[in-house]
Amino acid sequence: MNELTKLSKIKAYTKSKLGADKTGHGYDHIKRVVTMAKKILESESADKLVTLAAAYLHDTIDDKLVSDPKSALAELQEFLASLEFTSAQIEEISFIITHMSFAHSLQDDDFQLPLSGQIVQDADWLDAIGAIGITRAIYYGGHHGEKSIIRQ
Repeated sequence: MNELTKLSKIKAYTKSKLGADKTGHGYDHIKRVVTMAKKILESESADKLVTLAAAYLHDTIDDKLVSDPKSALAELQEFLASLEFTSAQIEEISFIITHMSFAHSLQDDDFQLPLSGQIVQDADWLDAIGAIGITRAIYYGGHHGEKSIIRQ
């Protein structure tokens, strides 16, 4: 199976998982992250397939969005195997999406993301700033019943 077909199937998988999301982690967010990752890839020598697969899939196992991240990861790994990803590629994608979150970066773990992971993390974090980032934060807070408090 060629890379374009694999990415097309990954895109459909991600849409099926996040298409109805209303927390700011929906498919619109994924598209922006993928677009930014592609832009960053223009000046970096990372594995394009692994980078874009991780960009598409990074929120499909997020504990803010799924009740059982371990099961979601196992399902995702089976899906990638069905697309003929190698074991090494599946391991790298899995490592990236389980270690790239902002919360995980605050932990004192002794690890470094591979270049593909750094690209996806940067693309994701870039989508968390500016007007879009503020809007996503409001969506997330609203979804979880947070009240806006404005003090004068």
